[in-house]
Amino acid sequence: MRTIICDWSIEDKAPYYMGRQAILLSSKGQGDEAPELAAFLKYVGGEKPQDTREWRFTHKVDELVSYFSEDPETRRRAMLFSAMIQEERLEAYEDGKAEGVAIGIEQGNLQATARNVASLMAALQISETEALDALNVPDTERPRIRGLLTKHLEQNNKESE
Repeated sequence: MRTIICDWSIEDKAPYYMGRQAILLSSKGQGDEAPELAAFLKYVGGEKPQDTREWRFTHKVDELVSYFSEDPETRRRAMLFSAMIQEERLEAYEDGKAEGVAIGIEQGNLQATARNVASLMAALQISETEALDALNVPDTERPRIRGLLTKHLEQNNKESE
């Protein structure tokens, strides 16, 4: 068994852990843990400790696990809870997928507008602002269009060289 105590701040990773220590426990390996902790880690690793002095806490855990895995109502609730979690994950995935599609469509529309602005500027020999006005581009979108237009014009200049 191996116990690793990590003394680092992970405030930027998860607000729950702010100012706390993380203790990582592994049921594999060798170490010099307290006997009851070693027995618990053996139990988590799939074996039952032989020494009953080390087994008190782990024995209580084992009794509770056995009770809950044998109780039909508890098993039913656990399966229901598992199904609910799975459904929530699926909904979250679908929401994320829809959001990603919407962002992609928006980016595509912005890129198409930037290409149209560039085409108008070249064909009619007008300024960027005049082309944006001609296409009725809202003031709120103009900075983003200008950024894409700059990239588009740079790419066209490289291709023509």
